[in-house]
Amino acid sequence: KYVVHPETTSRHAWDTMAILLVTYTVFVLPARTAFLWEFFEAQGESGKGPSWDGWMVMDLCIDLFFMGDIVLNFFTGFYKSADEDYVVMHWPTIARHYCGGWLVLDIVASAPLDLLVLGGGTSSLWRLPRVLKILRLSRLLRLLRLSR
Repeated sequence: KYVVHPETTSRHAWDTMAILLVTYTVFVLPARTAFLWEFFEAQGESGKGPSWDGWMVMDLCIDLFFMGDIVLNFFTGFYKSADEDYVVMHWPTIARHYCGGWLVLDIVASAPLDLLVLGGGTSSLWRLPRVLKILRLSRLLRLLRLSR
């Protein structure tokens, strides 16, 4: 009843937006991590914590989009095999298929790391290495899924 066919116009628009956001992440995140980390780290160590600037708001919006994508994937049909035209539209089967495949990676890629790492201020979470932010690049693997 509430299952979305993977070939609908709205699902294609959603996937296109996901590709654009992954592309943004691929180009912006490494540059920000390399060049702005010391600035954010200094703010955190000063006890003020980082301010909610445009970067953090944009990252939070992207995280929310991909969290919504997780929910949507639980309700999107899938092709039984790459060479078949049969689309599985049975919700329990879709949920099992997603849980056994992309779910864990999607959760890791959608974690709001800015809130955990940068929002921690002087907490021990602030000491996490900047490599954690690179976990977001696991969103690149979504391109594999979207290209199928």
